[in-house]
Amino acid sequence: MKKPRIDISREEYRQDSAGEAELRELEPPATAKPLAGLAPSWLPAAVRSYIPAALRHVIFHISHRLAQAVRYEGEVGTGFLVLPISFGIGAIVYFALPREPLLTALIIAIAVSGYITNKTYGRLTGNIAMVMVFLFAGMTAGKLRSEFLDTSMIERPQTVRLTGLVLDREARPNGRQRYTIAVKSFERPRGVVPGKVRITAHAKYPLIDVGKTLSGLARLQPPSGPAYPGAYDFAFYSWFNGIGANGFFLGAPVLAKQNFTPSFWVGTSLAIAKTRAAIGQRIREILPGESGNLAAALIVGDRSGISEETSEALRRSGLAHILAISGLHMALVTATVIMLVRGSLALIPGIALYYPIRKWAALAAMAAASIYLLISGAGIATQRAWVMITIMLLAILFDRRALTMRNVGLAALVVLAWRPESIVSPSFQMSFAAVAALVAVYEAWSRHNRSKEYAQPSSRTGAVLSKVFKSLGGLAVTSLVAGLATGLFAAYHFYRIAPLGLLANLAAMPVVTLAVMPMALLSMILMPFGLEAWPLAAMGIAIDEVVGVAGWISSLATLGDTGFIPLPSLVFGTIALIVATQFKSILRYFSVLFLLMAVWLFVNKSTPDILVSQSGESVAIVDRAGEMHLLNRRKEKFTTKIWQKAFAPGQGDMNSNKQPLFQCDALGCAASVENSLLLTIAKRPEAFREDCRRADIIITKLRVPESCTGPKLIIDQKMLSAGGAVSISIVDDKNGEPDLEVSPAFQSPYRPWTRHRR
Repeated sequence: MKKPRIDISREEYRQDSAGEAELRELEPPATAKPLAGLAPSWLPAAVRSYIPAALRHVIFHISHRLAQAVRYEGEVGTGFLVLPISFGIGAIVYFALPREPLLTALIIAIAVSGYITNKTYGRLTGNIAMVMVFLFAGMTAGKLRSEFLDTSMIERPQTVRLTGLVLDREARPNGRQRYTIAVKSFERPRGVVPGKVRITAHAKYPLIDVGKTLSGLARLQPPSGPAYPGAYDFAFYSWFNGIGANGFFLGAPVLAKQNFTPSFWVGTSLAIAKTRAAIGQRIREILPGESGNLAAALIVGDRSGISEETSEALRRSGLAHILAISGLHMALVTATVIMLVRGSLALIPGIALYYPIRKWAALAAMAAASIYLLISGAGIATQRAWVMITIMLLAILFDRRALTMRNVGLAALVVLAWRPESIVSPSFQMSFAAVAALVAVYEAWSRHNRSKEYAQPSSRTGAVLSKVFKSLGGLAVTSLVAGLATGLFAAYHFYRIAPLGLLANLAAMPVVTLAVMPMALLSMILMPFGLEAWPLAAMGIAIDEVVGVAGWISSLATLGDTGFIPLPSLVFGTIALIVATQFKSILRYFSVLFLLMAVWLFVNKSTPDILVSQSGESVAIVDRAGEMHLLNRRKEKFTTKIWQKAFAPGQGDMNSNKQPLFQCDALGCAASVENSLLLTIAKRPEAFREDCRRADIIITKLRVPESCTGPKLIIDQKMLSAGGAVSISIVDDKNGEPDLEVSPAFQSPYRPWTRHRR
């Protein structure tokens, strides 16, 4: 007779039978020797004789504890987690360089570091060399990615008639359609021809499906740079997405007579895009309105139709993360599949007793996660979630622990090796920050639970209540930890935190977990059979409840605007998060020092006094009271809205200034700024005759003549074209005279994503 199989992994058995022994093995030994570099004997005898005995004892005790902590971190494998961090730092270093590094130099650096690692393996020198290998590998990944892409961007605005293949189509909240087009032909281009463009068409024009070839007259312009130096660089991400221009159709785009046969990879992506578009259209047919747009965002990752009002309510309430298909959605999908498959197979004794149904369920979940990755658009957060889930499911297949910090590090390595530019994106930063913090708390809680014994509830009612309170407590801890971990990155990129996010998540996430995502999965399973209507209807009711919670919390969340976060504050805050989550010994308490430094840098930050947009059309002056005075309020609203969020978050509507600071006439405008400096904005060349004689600062989108030498600072078309948006700070020099610190958005045009500015 065949022996029944017990469906339990070796790792689970090891944890159950030898958990206490494992804990004792990992505890820091009491007899560890102190680090030689920290012991008092490291000091010269002449110096050591002047140190009091009590202080020598303190130094010895500290070195003893640090030695224990370092040895403990080595035993639990913390050293491995340094490697993906080093890889990410290498990618950041590459993107921050003023010029392109030589690929040969990077390869030589990797080879030399690897040789040193091999010769000094196990020693401090070998460990440092290993870290350098991954740092140079991160730089090399960024370099190879840039060399592989080589996106062509147009250099100046132009009107052209183009023909191209529709790769994607997004519906905007105002009814307009935004097409992503692979360009096949340009008529009379001025300069380079981009490979892909994004062009918006008016809502009244007929739709053109994905995979069709269109033709039309369009006004194109280069992808925009950051709104101010250090802000989100739209051109950087457009370059890495292969987008060489943005614009709008001047008339209705029409189907082209000629058709183009796409390559295999392009054809595959088109097939996926068509499937996503068809699913999204079917969802909106069954669920019209906002609930259908949100359902499409959760299932196929299409957030284009969501209104700004709903998006703002979700952001202010701390529920915007449900729109980003990431770890939560992927985990709910895979968990649902595992439950269904394993539960169904468990009903058949002949299979449950003799076959590894747990591993079969993991394989089914892996397939479901891969399908979800494809139909959701494969964003950075989704890629990270898919890699993380896949590694966890592979761990189940090989009888290993699934949820560990090592898996988080492996997922980061895979994502960064594939898309190194994601290291500077808010999606990557917030996603991995939340996951790392949650895994760290989970591991600490697991160690705590294994070291204690808890009494079982005496009644069934008590058991049910215990599970309910544990679930609510787990949800509260998850929301709190994730909110704290991602708060700094949300403030840096979006100038806002969600102070009532914990309350919103406690109210909405049970609905998302128990109704929204299971109904989404069920609707996808039933859609091929034409039975998706009722699960989508149930999903729509649940989504309406979530939106209602978001609106209620948003009306209460009057605070939360943080304004501009300086880059050094972000760096120290990130270090604090890494130290707190990666270390398991007393070394993690050093995170408090880095956190205090981040807070101090934020409190003592300096903000610019004058902001100039990339086009030179908009100028803002921020006075000492923090009030922003804006020129050309009706133009470039997107840019000026970012300025207000960053540097005047509590001001409200800037149009309410009763006494405008700028005085304008037909030739230009003038304003007096701090320290009695005269700033002029020249609209016409005739204004230069007087401005060059009287003004301290001239800002214009025209070319200033070389004979204009009187002003302290001239910002004209040449400077704006090369450097992008400009920020100006007014400081006092040694003699008490006003001095100007000028910061353009682009310091050097010698990187691939800025060379079109030459």
